Amino acid sequence: MQNQTNGIKQFEGTDSVSTGNFNTALKSVDDKFGSSGHSHDGTAGNGPQIGTTGLAAKAVTGVKIADKAVGTSQLADKAVGAGQLADEAVTDTVIGNRTADTATTTAYGLTGTLTQFFSWILKYFKAITGNAGPWDTPPTTLTVANTHMNATTGIHGATSAAMANALAQRDGAGRMKVAAPAASDDVARKDTVDGAMTAHTSATDPHPQYWSTSKIRINNGVPEFLIGGVWKPVGMGVYAVSDTVQEQSATEWTISQTASSRLVYIFHPKTTGEILIEYDIRGDNSGNGSVTYFTAFTPGYNAAVSSSAGSINFPYIDSINFSPMDSRTSIGTTLAIPGGFIGITLGNRGSNQAYVTQTCKLKINSVTPIYFVVTNEAAASVGVYNVAGVKNFKIKYDIK
Repeated sequence: MQNQTNGIKQFEGTDSVSTGNFNTALKSVDDKFGSSGHSHDGTAGNGPQIGTTGLAAKAVTGVKIADKAVGTSQLADKAVGAGQLADEAVTDTVIGNRTADTATTTAYGLTGTLTQFFSWILKYFKAITGNAGPWDTPPTTLTVANTHMNATTGIHGATSAAMANALAQRDGAGRMKVAAPAASDDVARKDTVDGAMTAHTSATDPHPQYWSTSKIRINNGVPEFLIGGVWKPVGMGVYAVSDTVQEQSATEWTISQTASSRLVYIFHPKTTGEILIEYDIRGDNSGNGSVTYFTAFTPGYNAAVSSSAGSINFPYIDSINFSPMDSRTSIGTTLAIPGGFIGITLGNRGSNQAYVTQTCKLKINSVTPIYFVVTNEAAASVGVYNVAGVKNFKIKYDIK
């Protein structure tokens, strides 16, 4: 019998087929594959190395692999996936130690190796705590910080008392105290304000810069102030003669009773100054010597009018005894002007029935009402009564 290179005996053509020869051949096989076995390392006398095509699918199990028998040199790159690992096969021991770099200069990110993630996390611990190392005791905890944020008393030595070098804190009533102010920019206390107000209200003249008899006066009941050398009423300007019609009445008022009058208009001045009066006037009789008068009355104060005849003083009339009329008297009321009540004649019209337009400037010295009246001055002995008439009454001025 012939010996093969692997040690197994092989029948030759001249060998007889006998029990002895069979036993010899079988023993050579048993010696090769018996308890001692053989290897597939590709060396003489052993089997060839087993490649990927020599293994059935799932043929290599954990039981078949001895502890640490398969090293990295036996595994192709990326040959072992998650499906080839037993549960909990990757342990801390298998992974081994990793050293984090708390000073890593790699920018923080969401992708990196396990070691890089450890480095980022520990570096961030240092940034949060402000300590030199990630495991150094932090200066405070989130619980302590949250309690501090929500606290309303006992923080940093705060107090509601007037204590030097301490934070101010309101008390249960929402108040706090401070020391009496010394510098101009110190906080004012209630007693400081109360004292200033008491001194102010108790002063004889707390506003000397605003009130002075050389700058402000009361003139005939009208407050006036001096500006640019001219006294002007407080609150508005003064009347100035112009062609601007501010008030008017086109109504014709006539009266035929002897020595009687009728109220035509009431003017309520709002300031002082000078206004222009314009009106149409007539007298309706021929040659009997009667006259129609248009007169202005004002109680209580002096005034003056200027006309072609010059200036005339407005007579003083006692407001208490000025009984014929007041601001309640209706326009058109027939009046009986008693003796002693002398008005200023603004204009007149004799024996001629035609209307003519007359004007007169009136100086206003107070805000007392001015009553404009038409009067029939015909004498009873004449026998033919004059019919007095006034219409188209206008007041013209501007405010300066």
